[in-house]
Amino acid sequence: MAAREGELAEARHGFAESLRLREELGFLVGMAPALAALADVQPEPEATRLREEAGRLFRLLGGVPAWLADHLPAPGPDAAGPRAGGPRADGPAPAGR
Repeated sequence: MAAREGELAEARHGFAESLRLREELGFLVGMAPALAALADVQPEPEATRLREEAGRLFRLLGGVPAWLADHLPAPGPDAAGPRAGGPRADGPAPAGR
């Protein structure tokens, strides 16, 4: 409501508190929508950083919640994972591979 009424400082506080509560409770699925909502009331460049983080979390969760896909930027070229020959996210390759 605060965001719709143009009260951005109050909206930022509310969205940040929502994000904090979700994190404390371990409600991982709700984190990406909370990050995206907070991004909507933040100035740049923070808004872009929050949307990118929401997108990474959304993809990590396999596209859950599905409705959020339309509210996030398209993934960049690095979103698919490490490039061939680059470092692996799960550590070095086992010997013999």
